[in-house]
Amino acid sequence: MAGRYGPTANPRIASLLRFRPEQLAQAAAPVMLGLLGLLAAVLLWRRLAGALSEPLSTPAMFAAGATLTALAALLRLAWYSGNRRGGYGTPQSASTPSSARSGMLFDCGVSGLLAAVAASITLPTNTAAGLLLLWGPPLLGESVWWAAALVGLRQQRVGRSRWLGWLGGQGVARADQTACRGSIVAVSEQAVSEQTVQHIIRTRSADGKERLTGWLRLDFAPGQRTAVAHVAFCPPMDGQPVLTVRQRSGPACRVKTAQALPYGARVELRLVQEHDQAQQVVLELEAHC
Repeated sequence: MAGRYGPTANPRIASLLRFRPEQLAQAAAPVMLGLLGLLAAVLLWRRLAGALSEPLSTPAMFAAGATLTALAALLRLAWYSGNRRGGYGTPQSASTPSSARSGMLFDCGVSGLLAAVAASITLPTNTAAGLLLLWGPPLLGESVWWAAALVGLRQQRVGRSRWLGWLGGQGVARADQTACRGSIVAVSEQAVSEQTVQHIIRTRSADGKERLTGWLRLDFAPGQRTAVAHVAFCPPMDGQPVLTVRQRSGPACRVKTAQALPYGARVELRLVQEHDQAQQVVLELEAHC
């Protein structure tokens, strides 16, 4: 098998070249978390055994706090790099329930192990300045991360509530809203999963008028700035549809409805600026006659 720089004789190396760097980083994140857990266990065991009786100096305490903060950032960067739009509350997040739960467990593990390591080297004889320099950076970093996560969770819930309220405003019966609730939640949670490219819901009001709502996902390769999304309406709508497209997540871009016909629509996107890494844009779509 030929590698990037020539033939690759080792089959193990050849198999690794099939994966993207971010996928390898995400696979390595649990291993790094396990090593951090092993370090925390060793330090706690030595602390309980009375081996850690001498307090660290103030510069050493600051170095330990800064290292823990950087390590937490590295772990989360590796974990979420494989799914740039994954994560339950990170920017551009709206992942599936399983990935959201795994992300929550991973973040809780990182925070817990940071606290365990810091507690194992905290002694009653430490100076106040040393304790502040040890605990300050990790606490600040974790506070910022969890605040962003909670804001992301709240935005997802607000988005689902608005959509359900919109269905009620369009005259959809309560029974129909209940029937659609599971599908709507599934759309919101799967909108940016790796497997879901489009998810469309078709509803009919009491007067017989139909409306389409859903999500579109478009991927941009590194350096790519334009993309086109095609949506089919099957069966075709009764007349010329009125199409509304809004950006849900992703980098800033210009969205243009190039064509809207009874049997489908074409939407064109152009990123405001070029990116060196792969990007993903999620659009919210509404169509009615």
